[in-house]
Amino acid sequence: MKVAIAAFLTLLCLTQALGQKCSVDSGFRGSSYSINRYKNRELIKTIRNLDEIPLPVRNRLNEHLKSKLGEEFFRKLKLEWGEWIDLERLKRESPKDYEWNAPMGAFDLVFWFSDSTKGLKSFYSTIVLNNDGSIRKDILLPNIRANPEKSKIISCEDAISIAAGLGFPRHALDVSFEYSEKQDSFIWVITDTSGTTPDEPLIIGQGTYKKIEIHANTGSVIRVYKETIVV
Repeated sequence: MKVAIAAFLTLLCLTQALGQKCSVDSGFRGSSYSINRYKNRELIKTIRNLDEIPLPVRNRLNEHLKSKLGEEFFRKLKLEWGEWIDLERLKRESPKDYEWNAPMGAFDLVFWFSDSTKGLKSFYSTIVLNNDGSIRKDILLPNIRANPEKSKIISCEDAISIAAGLGFPRHALDVSFEYSEKQDSFIWVITDTSGTTPDEPLIIGQGTYKKIEIHANTGSVIRVYKETIVV
């Protein structure tokens, strides 16, 4: 009986630990602009709802997203927040800020989606528009309309199992979810947080970690590599 209870508690702890790893929150949700926000506060508008975007711009945005993602995936996207900058006034009133920020576009919008059954709590991605709604910087998501299978991802748990099969320790992992422009696909990125031996001498404040990239659609291993970062 005691053995059975101990086994159950061990399994429960493992399940809870895996569950914590597999509520993955990834992507960029900040602002692209670098601007004196106090000085130019009247020129910046925070956007919390798509209805706050002028209708012609909103229509052009929705048309683009649907053409890239398809209707089904488009409906999964939610606006987290965004900003609009009055570039015309910024050019007149703060030329230096204009020179830096004009290349960023007029609308900076952060969208997100989730797939909780696969362990993805949220993934954020940004799209930047010009004042007329044309695309300045496209959203970093796959071309799902042309390739619907790219929306079907393996679970976080499956990705961890693949990594574990290649020697990554289950007890010391960090899991993230990313979009790979090279693959035009989502990928799981798993890091062995216990650290590893560097290929070259480190300076103070650096650490080297082993990482694995796993194709989120097929489960194939893209690469295993080391990364040295400032810690």
